[in-house]
Amino acid sequence: MSKVGRLWNKVAIITGAASGIGKETAILFQEEGARLVLVDRQPEKLAEIERFVHEAGGECATICGDVSKREVIAE
Repeated sequence: MSKVGRLWNKVAIITGAASGIGKETAILFQEEGARLVLVDRQPEKLAEIERFVHEAGGECATICGDVSKREVIAE
């Protein structure tokens, strides 16, 4: 992870982070230095992207759940 990226020391919350556009966004943001909060409904795929970010030297936390559900957001 670069310490001079455009997003260095910023925090990004990315929903749908386990696949598709969300996953690619997570990868790009960690390459630019952002600390990430990754959210998705697919625990196995979420764990994969979390491992990728950590192995690349990035920081992230994960939340497994559906953000369209009020009870998930309230946690």
